[in-house]
Amino acid sequence: MMKKKVMLHGAYNGSNFGDFILAWVIQKKIYEAGADSVLNNASPYFLNIMGKDKTLPLKAEYASVDAAIFGGGGYLATRRIGLRGIRLLLLTHLKPMIKMIKRKKPFIICGTGVGPIHDPILQRITVKTLENATSIYVRNQESKDYLVKYGLKKNIEVTSDLALSFKVDDIPKKYIDIAKKSLNRFKNKRIVFIHINLLNLHSNKKSAIENGCSILVKDIMKFAKKHEDIAFVIGTDYESEKVNEMNRYIYNKLGKEKCFLISEYNVWSLAGYLAAVDVIITTKLHVGIVGTSFGKTVISFSGDQKIHRFYSQIGASGRSVELKDIKEGDCLRQLEKYVYEAPVDITMQRRNAEITLQKTKEFIESIL
Repeated sequence: MMKKKVMLHGAYNGSNFGDFILAWVIQKKIYEAGADSVLNNASPYFLNIMGKDKTLPLKAEYASVDAAIFGGGGYLATRRIGLRGIRLLLLTHLKPMIKMIKRKKPFIICGTGVGPIHDPILQRITVKTLENATSIYVRNQESKDYLVKYGLKKNIEVTSDLALSFKVDDIPKKYIDIAKKSLNRFKNKRIVFIHINLLNLHSNKKSAIENGCSILVKDIMKFAKKHEDIAFVIGTDYESEKVNEMNRYIYNKLGKEKCFLISEYNVWSLAGYLAAVDVIITTKLHVGIVGTSFGKTVISFSGDQKIHRFYSQIGASGRSVELKDIKEGDCLRQLEKYVYEAPVDITMQRRNAEITLQKTKEFIESIL
């Protein structure tokens, strides 16, 4: 008998580390339940890393699937950027749900973030669409508050980011071994992972966030000079020559004696290095979330409101500051305050994520 097919939908059209981790933990439950996964909106890179045939189409064939899971990776939200923001929400995230409704196929919302949605018509379309979901699990209280504000009467459960269920044991051992071997020369040092993807090296007219990144890099240099017991690893969470250029710039500034540059991006390789370091400095969400899950001390310099939601949820708001508000010396004070601090205990939040994934598995089993 042919296996049932469950469509997994998210922001899978690139090589982003966080999107992969979220898809991977859900796909694992699809397989455990005895079904097969069909990735929607997925790039050849994403299909390959998820163990799928690279020749599969970017868009899933809706007629061939029995149910769908709309997972984390891409918020049900709009930014104030006009038509592009509206198209992203309506065409990328809501349209596939509407197709499932028309075909009378069940679907759930699994660990997704919501809001703000600036357009009142889009708010109503979102609510009308989500009324048809079998279950709705949002990744934080703010997301639930937005949906209630927009008029959704359906039961909404608040969970944690599903990436908190991702553990060191999930990484193929060879990638951990490679990371440990690469960093072996930094024995007896506190190893700090640097992940900065918003630095502008070429324009004299920087945005407030880019200016904050420039201050962050300068303060890391000052911190490095003051603390001889620190070594650094520099990496990225997606394929980008622009970010690679930023990383080479930081590497050259710090010097190879106290710094290791990850030369090539791979989601499993990055996970291996995150498992091998002690501290993580990041401007992105899921490098910080996975690092927190691995029991690392994480310091966040944020350019997005969703990042603050996460650190607030785990009771660590002080470890995340807005890049756009940073002044000279602010980053250095954060580093001095937190680099030697213990990790945050996320036992409760991890449990919430694991419970949601178990409910996701039960949803899949219910359609078999």
